[in-house]
Amino acid sequence: MERGDPSARNWYPQVLTLSSNPEAEFRLTTAWLMGFDNKSDQFHAALLKLIRDDEPIVRRNAALALVRFNDSSGREELVSVLKPYVVRSSASGQVSSTLRAGSEVSRGTLLARVQQSDGKVVEIRSPLPGRIGEILKSNGSQVNSDEEVLKLNSDEESVWESLRGLSLVGIASDLEAVKAYESASTASDRVKQQSQLTAKAIEGRK
Repeated sequence: MERGDPSARNWYPQVLTLSSNPEAEFRLTTAWLMGFDNKSDQFHAALLKLIRDDEPIVRRNAALALVRFNDSSGREELVSVLKPYVVRSSASGQVSSTLRAGSEVSRGTLLARVQQSDGKVVEIRSPLPGRIGEILKSNGSQVNSDEEVLKLNSDEESVWESLRGLSLVGIASDLEAVKAYESASTASDRVKQQSQLTAKAIEGRK
C-alpha cells in the first residue's frame, strides 16, 4: 500500500472491516494503514469514525492518518497528545499501586488495582505508552468510579509525530502547547527542534 501497488486494493475490504472490529489492536493498526492511501474516500470516511473511538491510541493514529488526507478533523486529538492524559478509575474502592511519578509505562501496563467493598479487585491499565506524571490517588487512598487517579505524559515518539502533524494542520491557539516543548527539560533535542519547526509553520499561516 505504501509503495502504491495497485494489487493492495484487493485487501481494502478487509481493512475496512477490521477498522470496526471490537478489538482495539485491529482498529489502531488499520487507522495507521489507511493513511498510506490518501486518495481513498472509503478510508477517509472510516478514519473520520475512528477519530471518535473510545480508545485514545486509536484516535491518535486516526488523527495522524487524517493529516495525510489534508484533513484537520483530528487536530484537537493531536494537541491533546502534547498535554497530560488523565487516567480515571472504573470502580470505587481502595487504590493499590507501587508506581512512582516518572516511571515509564507501555500500553497495557498495570497502573493500579482498586479493591471494592465486596472484595473484588479491578485493574487499571495504561491506555497509552508514556511516563507517569502527577499521581492524584496515592497507594491506600480511596477513589470513586470515574475519579482521576493519575496523569500520563506522552512518550517521545507520540509527541514528535503529533508536532509533525500540527505543523500541517495546527492553528494559532495550538501554539502554547507546541512551544511548551521548545524548552521542556524532559524533551529530547529532536522534539525541541520539531517544536520550533511546528511553531514556525503555524505562525506562517496566521
